[in-house]
Amino acid sequence: MALTSRLGFCLGLLSLGLAACSRSSGDARHAEAFFQDPVRRPDHDAVLVLMPDTEHTRAVLLGIRDEVGDELDVLVRPVDRDLSAEEIEAMLAELQPRCVVLMDNPTVKAYRELQLARPSVTFPPAVVVMASFLEEHYRLVKNATGIAYEVPALTLFTHLRTILVSPVEKVGVVYRPAFRGYIDRQRELAKREAIELIGVAVPQHPSVRDVRRALETLRTERGAHALWVLNDNGLLTPELIQRAWMPLNETGRRVPLVVGAASLVSAKFDFGTFAMLPDHGALGMQVGALIFKLADDDWTITRPEIQPPLSTKTVINLRQAERDFKLAPTALSQVDRIVN
Repeated sequence: MALTSRLGFCLGLLSLGLAACSRSSGDARHAEAFFQDPVRRPDHDAVLVLMPDTEHTRAVLLGIRDEVGDELDVLVRPVDRDLSAEEIEAMLAELQPRCVVLMDNPTVKAYRELQLARPSVTFPPAVVVMASFLEEHYRLVKNATGIAYEVPALTLFTHLRTILVSPVEKVGVVYRPAFRGYIDRQRELAKREAIELIGVAVPQHPSVRDVRRALETLRTERGAHALWVLNDNGLLTPELIQRAWMPLNETGRRVPLVVGAASLVSAKFDFGTFAMLPDHGALGMQVGALIFKLADDDWTITRPEIQPPLSTKTVINLRQAERDFKLAPTALSQVDRIVN
């Protein structure tokens, strides 16, 4: 693939996160209507949802509203990455919610900073969703529960087996030191289906050479049948995608790349082969069920835990899959969306 094409793809991925910043006046009016609060009902408790405005978070919000909106007042405040602890504190004082839903990592970080700044104050319980690698850091937030965004590796790998004729017995993964515990847990789960998860660690701030060497070790020396690409921004910078990940399958034995974001499976560029991610609408309904559980427990978290997403959607790059790998006869019936 031409260097300029790769660069365009990488910049395109970055632009996905900036789409909400370039709305027209019509979009702005639509957003204002979408986020408008319901008329407060004096005999109904309120839930405050703090969320960035994206297509996926909107789908989650619709699921929450569908699940709990008849019995609870769902109040929404769209926020950005610069959200401060002071802003959250003002919202809590004004709206008096019984529970807070936190979407994405920057929102969780701001809520934690508020808790640290006011150690003697009791804040509403938090339900965290749409935050990456939640299992690794949710305990840093007091009185919190939530739903992981990452689909368990065992689910990913067993589904991949239903799509490919070739064996999926050894799966490689490149990871940074902060994710060692997560990889160890996923490795133990994969053993249940006789799948060996082979990890190669790279530095916390890896270079192109670090990632290239790790990928070649997994493909060539360790004989991985597939590679699992973590939703780790530190491994998916434009430079690393362009110069380390995308050249991998241009020479030598090709291996499928299993990713956790639909945007990484593109008909135009040879990157992700197969993606499995949460169904965002169902994710919202799952959040709603957690909120009802909190209400039943008098807004107290009795057993802090992180649930896996209960409903998922799958995407396949059909052109790449048919060209490089042999698909099972029923493969296309096993996926929700085909990119071709």
